[in-house]
Amino acid sequence: MKSELRKSISWTAAMPVVVGVAVYGFWYFGNPQVLMSHEQSQLFVWDMAYLHDRLEMPGGWCDYLWSGVVQFFCTPMLGALTMALLCVLLQLVSMWLFQHLLRKRWRVVSALLSLVLPVLLCMMVNKPVGGTMEEVEYDFLLRQAKWNEIIDKNQQSKTMKLSCQNAVRIALWKTGRLELSDMRSCLMNPKEVLSSRVSAYMMSDIYLLLAQVGMSQRAAFEAMESIEDYDKSGRSLQRLVETSLITGRTEVALKYISLLERTLFYRSWAKKMRLLAEHPELMEGTVYDQLKKMYNESENLLFY
Repeated sequence: MKSELRKSISWTAAMPVVVGVAVYGFWYFGNPQVLMSHEQSQLFVWDMAYLHDRLEMPGGWCDYLWSGVVQFFCTPMLGALTMALLCVLLQLVSMWLFQHLLRKRWRVVSALLSLVLPVLLCMMVNKPVGGTMEEVEYDFLLRQAKWNEIIDKNQQSKTMKLSCQNAVRIALWKTGRLELSDMRSCLMNPKEVLSSRVSAYMMSDIYLLLAQVGMSQRAAFEAMESIEDYDKSGRSLQRLVETSLITGRTEVALKYISLLERTLFYRSWAKKMRLLAEHPELMEGTVYDQLKKMYNESENLLFY
């Protein structure tokens, strides 16, 4: 009897480790793009004004706490680790509660029931935000400049989404399989291509790669304006800082920089950009200097 109890205790004690490893593997290797789609659709700011605004809304505490968690989804590794720790915490608390509600001989049943909340949490989070799963997957690869993977993905299953097709064209151009002159199709149909928030994010990246700074700014702005509850996006604000510096609107760039400086994960980047904004001579030789020259020498589409 004692040996069986010891086996039960050791088995249930190992469960949090199993849950943590399983959840981390699921998000890091399986669905990192979904977590990042959540993060880029909100901005957690560390100041009292943000807290006050959240608390004034119905369910403000829950929204504030969840936004504080989602800010850690900014990278695949950090997002997966955050979800793993959160699920382990839920599993431990649930198991403790069930063990107090049920008899000790139901320890195994309590351990199994404690898996319900972690599973439900993963199911709730495993939904892309701002676009379809296909758009989120292409956007994830585009952000990491995984050109060959974009091409392979399209070869396995042809995409019908215009923004995803443009991501494929960019990948072909970057790998030397498509001439720059053939990239003109990416600049057409701006109304059709910005069909979702994720597509707008993608097109903002694509337009900037083609030195179409005005359209890159427009796409980033429209992506942020589509967020529910008038929230902001760290990704969009980063792009607006870049386009403002390239077009010489320093005061606008500083406005966005001051907001990003009050965040946890965008603060260091914002401080570097503040140096460029306050000392324009430091931009010389950077990628922004190259884009500025290309912007001044090309015919850019207007931001409207």
